[in-house]
Amino acid sequence: MKQFRCPVCGYVHTGDTPPEFCPVCHAPGDSFVEVPAVEKAYAAEHVVGVAAGVDPEVLEGLRMNFSGECTEVGMYLCMARIADREGYPEISEAFRRYAYGSRPCVPLCRDAGRSRHDVDQKEPRAPRRRGIRRMRWQNQARQARQGAQSRRDSRHRARDGAGRSAPRQRI
Repeated sequence: MKQFRCPVCGYVHTGDTPPEFCPVCHAPGDSFVEVPAVEKAYAAEHVVGVAAGVDPEVLEGLRMNFSGECTEVGMYLCMARIADREGYPEISEAFRRYAYGSRPCVPLCRDAGRSRHDVDQKEPRAPRRRGIRRMRWQNQARQARQGAQSRRDSRHRARDGAGRSAPRQRI
């Protein structure tokens, strides 16, 4: 199938021949110009096996980071309950939304053969949080050493200016 473009309005018709007239601007069909077939070029293509020679330390760091992201759903729900108990319903709702926004990684974690509950049973929550933070910093340093751009979560970008107002007064 060929594509023909109307030079007046830009309407693109797909077919073997151009239409008799443009359905948008009613220009005659003989004014249509054939659009040359161009092979699509993508910014990034997924290639299987592209990470074959990656350092095992990087792979382990990625696995740990993924596991940490999967376990933070429970942490957000816990913070939502605490905020609700303390009388901050808006903050509680925000934490619930964060939790449900982080939730799509849980099925992926299960597909990878891991359960987010496995991590809970192996070690207590507070040391794991410290370990996750340390692991993220180590990954960022490793990426910087290897020349990759260090990417930060949107939570960390928003953290610097958010929540600096005075605490609420209870009436």
